[in-house]
Amino acid sequence: MRLGISFNSYDEGDGLGEVYKTDSASYRAVTQTTFIDLYQKGLIYKDARINNYCPHCKTTLADSEVEYANLPSSFNDIVFTCKETGEELIIGTTRPELVCTCGMVIYHPNDERYQHLDGKTAVSPVFGKEVLIKAHPQADPEKGTGLVMMCSAGDLSDIRFFRDEGLEPVIAIGKDGRMNEHAGFLQGKKIKEAREAMMTELDSKGLLRGQAKVQHRTPICERSKTPIEFIAMEEWYLKQVDKKDTMLALGEKMNFFAEQSRQIYSDWVNSVSIDWPISRRRYYATEVPLWYCKDCQEPYLPPAGKYYRPWKEAPPIDACPSCGCKDFIGEHRVFDTWFDSSISPLYILKWGSEFYDRNPRCSLRPQGKEIIRTWLYYTVLKCHLLTGKCIFKDAWINYHILDGKGKKMSKSLGNVIDPMEIIKQHGAEPFRLWCAIEGNLEKTDFRCSSERIDGAGKTLV
Repeated sequence: MRLGISFNSYDEGDGLGEVYKTDSASYRAVTQTTFIDLYQKGLIYKDARINNYCPHCKTTLADSEVEYANLPSSFNDIVFTCKETGEELIIGTTRPELVCTCGMVIYHPNDERYQHLDGKTAVSPVFGKEVLIKAHPQADPEKGTGLVMMCSAGDLSDIRFFRDEGLEPVIAIGKDGRMNEHAGFLQGKKIKEAREAMMTELDSKGLLRGQAKVQHRTPICERSKTPIEFIAMEEWYLKQVDKKDTMLALGEKMNFFAEQSRQIYSDWVNSVSIDWPISRRRYYATEVPLWYCKDCQEPYLPPAGKYYRPWKEAPPIDACPSCGCKDFIGEHRVFDTWFDSSISPLYILKWGSEFYDRNPRCSLRPQGKEIIRTWLYYTVLKCHLLTGKCIFKDAWINYHILDGKGKKMSKSLGNVIDPMEIIKQHGAEPFRLWCAIEGNLEKTDFRCSSERIDGAGKTLV
């Protein structure tokens, strides 16, 4: 009120304009209804494939939940051997613990140093695994020695390489974040421990020829900030790769404010390379509404419209339609949080009601730039798959108000600036003027500092 504006405080409820919670039974029922609808349309499927995995959160992650950070690491020159000639092959790697998963050694086709190795066999150190040596453009002749060991799942490029070359991946890291039975003497060790143990073993055998400290661009979980790994897990997927052209066209239909934010959306759509893994292995979230027959394992999909908790409740059916068994096992996985959040316009518009029939589109989506790739993209995708329409007319994208040091405000960093404290310290008029003249939040971040607000106040004197 001291700033001259106020807002109505609505009561929580299911009526139009009332406050809603995304973990309420009514909201979760709509989320589950969208899953049932998309499942019946053949747009959702289950598959076991290599995914982003957070060892700390112990769950699969979508690409949109992965951030990157430059973390301290070491680039290690280790010795492979050519089986046919006996010569040493020096290969640089930041992941020596994954030597056990090596599927091929490559060099660039234009690298004259290694043309004589084409088609020969490399023998990995310690493990003695034999793999093909081959020319491939993915190798960088300027990096390290120019020879590269391709591991099953060291990073996304490894995963694509194995898929393109038709190689069977060997996953050496388990769901518990420890090395598994494929890792030999490293089994049971945490990843960092295994890396150190492998370096010690290589050094003791004279197979470590050099080490350099580096800053390595590392994929991390956006929640825990833990480096992610890539392991094979069975999850539920929503099709999106074959919808990229449609998603780009829908992006062109929306008005972006400012226009430059449209490019953030388009760049994300163009970067999509796998279908959306929508299931997670967390304790608290909306449950995947499925049960499985204990005998034949046939999945049972319940009728839409109700909130189901398969981990706690029996299915609304007496016996399996396929084999007649009366015992069921409830699905234990839950949905990605964006599978929930992406239905917010359908929820507030009362999707499936007469009101929705008259008002099938939201006029505006206001949101931050950092969640274009999640909240905006997933909402446009999912609502289009459900309704065949573009759910938004306009998207107003705001940048960030940063702290005095230019860092994004975050509860975890403890640098959130309370507007009420600013008003107490400076008064409403200087704060209001600073907000008006500091910058255009549609186009750039800007800092909030006492000095700049004081400066704005002096112009009022």
